[in-house]
Amino acid sequence: MTQPIILIKPKIKCHGLFITLISLLALLIITLFSQFYWQDAKFVLMFLILASIAGVTLGVVKLLEPKVSFYITPKYLKFKHRKGQWQLSWQHIMSIRPLTNAKGIVLDELNYIGLTLDNIESIKDKISVRLANHLIHEQQPLVTYCVANKLIKPEQAVINFEPYRCENGDKIKGPIAGFLHQCQTLKAALGSHLFITDGNVDRSLTEFSALLRHCKTASIHYE
Repeated sequence: MTQPIILIKPKIKCHGLFITLISLLALLIITLFSQFYWQDAKFVLMFLILASIAGVTLGVVKLLEPKVSFYITPKYLKFKHRKGQWQLSWQHIMSIRPLTNAKGIVLDELNYIGLTLDNIESIKDKISVRLANHLIHEQQPLVTYCVANKLIKPEQAVINFEPYRCENGDKIKGPIAGFLHQCQTLKAALGSHLFITDGNVDRSLTEFSALLRHCKTASIHYE
C-alpha cells in the first residue's frame, strides 16, 4: 500500500519569476536611458542599475529553490534546499515547537520552529555537506541573539571546525563537524538542535509546528 505524503512548498520561492522579469525589464529600460542621460544623471542611473541587478539576482535565487521544501511521510521528515537536504525518522525527533525564549516576564517569539532530537548524531549521516555548511551561516542570527541575551558566551559564537567526537569514538571533520558543534551550542541555549525558518514553509510556523506534531503522533500507526 502506498503511504501518504504531504508536500510543503517554500514561501521564499514565491514571485521568483515575476521579480526576475520585472528586474530584467527595468535594467533594459535604465540601460537605454543611460545612452542619452548618463552625464546628467550618472549617480541616479548607477543606483538604479545596481538595484535592478540586485532584483535579478534575488529572483534567480528564488527560482533555484526546490518546488517542495518538506516531504512529510509516516516514516520520515525530509527537508530539501538548493544546497542539499536532510532527512530524519520520526523516532529520532523528540519535540517540535515554535521557538521562544523567556526573559523574566517577557517571552521572545523567535521566527523559527525548533526540533529536539534524541541524539544530535542522528543527523550526521542524514545531511549533505553543502547544506550543513550553509546552515552554519544561516543560523548565525540565532547565535548572535544568544550572545546578546547572555545565553552563550561570546567565544561560543565562533564557528568551531574542530573534529566532532561521536559517542562511539569516531571523529567527524569538516562542515558537518562545525554544524554539529553549533547544534550542541544552540541546544544548550535554546533547547533545540535543528531550526526551521519561516521562508521554508507555506503557512505560519504555529500551523506547521502543529502539523508536524500531528504527523509524528500518527506515524506510530504505520509502524
